[in-house]
Amino acid sequence: MNGRKYEVRYRLLNSMAASVSQDGRFRAVFLSVIMVLMTQVGYTDNMDFSIGLDQDTESKDTGGSTPALTPSVEGADLMVGDLMDDITFQYNASAASGSGSNSNSGTYNGNGTAWMVKDINTGTSNNGGSMSAMYLEQDAVMGNEMYFFATDSTNGYELWKSDGTESGTVMVKDINNGSGSSMPFSNSALSVNSNLHLKAMNNTNTLFFVANDGIHGEELWKTDGTASGTVMVKDINSANGNSGHSEIGEFTQMGSTLYFRADDGTNGQELWKTDGTSSGTVMVKDINPGNAGVVDCNCLRAITVVGNTLYFTADDGTHGEELWKSDGTTSGTVMVKNINTDALGAEDSSIQRISVAGNYIYFQATCGSNDCPGSSGSALFRSDGTAAGTVVIKANDFIWTRPTITIGNTLFFVGGSNWNATIWKSNGTSSGTTMMVDVLPQTNTLYTLGDGNGVRRCDRNVGNSFYFMARDHGAGGGLDTRYLWKTDGTASGTVQVKDVNNANVTGGWSTCGIIGDTLFFVKQETRQLWKTNGTSSGTKMVIDMDSLSPSGYGELNWNFASINNKLYFGASDGTNGIELWALDPANITGLSGGSGSSGGMTNVTGANCTVSPALPTGLSIDSSTCTISGTPSVATSNTTYTVTANISNVTYQGSVWLSSAYEQLTPSVEGADLMVGD
Repeated sequence: MNGRKYEVRYRLLNSMAASVSQDGRFRAVFLSVIMVLMTQVGYTDNMDFSIGLDQDTESKDTGGSTPALTPSVEGADLMVGDLMDDITFQYNASAASGSGSNSNSGTYNGNGTAWMVKDINTGTSNNGGSMSAMYLEQDAVMGNEMYFFATDSTNGYELWKSDGTESGTVMVKDINNGSGSSMPFSNSALSVNSNLHLKAMNNTNTLFFVANDGIHGEELWKTDGTASGTVMVKDINSANGNSGHSEIGEFTQMGSTLYFRADDGTNGQELWKTDGTSSGTVMVKDINPGNAGVVDCNCLRAITVVGNTLYFTADDGTHGEELWKSDGTTSGTVMVKNINTDALGAEDSSIQRISVAGNYIYFQATCGSNDCPGSSGSALFRSDGTAAGTVVIKANDFIWTRPTITIGNTLFFVGGSNWNATIWKSNGTSSGTTMMVDVLPQTNTLYTLGDGNGVRRCDRNVGNSFYFMARDHGAGGGLDTRYLWKTDGTASGTVQVKDVNNANVTGGWSTCGIIGDTLFFVKQETRQLWKTNGTSSGTKMVIDMDSLSPSGYGELNWNFASINNKLYFGASDGTNGIELWALDPANITGLSGGSGSSGGMTNVTGANCTVSPALPTGLSIDSSTCTISGTPSVATSNTTYTVTANISNVTYQGSVWLSSAYEQLTPSVEGADLMVGD
């Protein structure tokens, strides 16, 4: 018998012991009897007792702050070449509650305070601040850490990471050695909707970003959070040395592959993809041949994923800018439809953005005179990815403005004219595309938070509602006064947000942070962080940076990231410059499981799952459900694997042990003494 089999028996014994009454005397008697029996048959000769008999086999809270994932089995002894039984995971949504808060399932109640995480730049450069306003975003959260560009006054703007603690806020690597900065500054990197320059992949421990090492120009890099694991993936535009920026933008993940726009200096801006290796970083297709030297042409943008298909706008040099799709292959990258056939088909359809609801994509496009009978100008389209299924659902100069929000399979959006914007909904049919609410008839323009200022639009739903801003042209206060509203798509559920004093609340140019059912934003023309859950009692100021400043003037950036129910942002108290700050919010509801849920175990779905160390060859983890499956192809010793799942911005962890071995061959005899010549 071998040690691996003894380990299995020991785990079984320990599990049996754990099921006996927790009274110490009964457990001791039970274990004593079993040990005597095992000794008599020789099972204890080679056993390793270092695991400890008092160790519980069930997943339990060890007192740490990370809620537990519970595997369907503790572990498995696998056979090489045999398909394993899937190992699934569950979590308890009530574990998201704050420790000691006595809160119900789906709630979190922090202490409500805000603080500077770390004074990264202790010098006087950049007015003593370390952070760039544009470089803090939710897409740059990997596991329990956020990534951003910052300067410590000795080094330029470099890649940093933080787990929310002072000691855990460190520079990842000095990519552009010395005082030089690796942070990208090209037009493509800083343009609206191209600030997707930091992208954590959902199913790997990899974050892609754009950086300049002072030698190769702005190129594609990746990191696993370590200095040694922070490397340039590929010098895409290698023609002109440091001046050869690749103009990378529109980071979008589909499956385990990152897609983006890039210019290799020969083919112009085209669709590229990467698997994280240099050889696996390739142009998908040269859509517009001979387009070299065209910079910031907007000839490939609005990349959107539906299932296993990318949708985007592109100009092939013949049809103008039209709707395209790709499955990641050259042959599978094709134009969906030439929507505007004016000017012999070369007229742009002027698609501005693409939204998704169910299996349809929606967008506004300009119809040609031959394409929308009885109509001209802008129209609302939906598409299923085929030319025949790309159709007009609202015509007659119908203007698609903002915001667009998906709840279930229904798309909610703002439509109408610029000066009479109303809230609409659509199920993808013409008859099912109807006006829901006329917010402020004839006097308003509607916006999302963060709209039009080069920051990420706050176009996510909060539960079954979403927030928007109405600029009331008839109410005075200036044309740029933007009042905060909330809607669930019904007339009765569309209300103007009021604070605890029943006063109107403005949102200005701020984007948002979302934790549970609470929206965080910067009030217009202030340095005040506010929060709202849509009610007057839940709408209040959280912190006023001006009040912390000796001069009475602080700073508060508009971008946010959240980890483990904490909100992070860039701010200045007037003394330290713009640094990384944190908020431990109070009275948060609507987290995983929802308020009033049973608090029972729930199967993991829609998560961001990772595993460490890497699973044995042949096995894989589902990035959404954390399910471990596959067929091992190599023998491995017993190893414990830690599985981490980020579910609605809450991190859960669990562990499972695995070993794999080859099937044993059984000889016909144990051995033989042979005679020479016989």
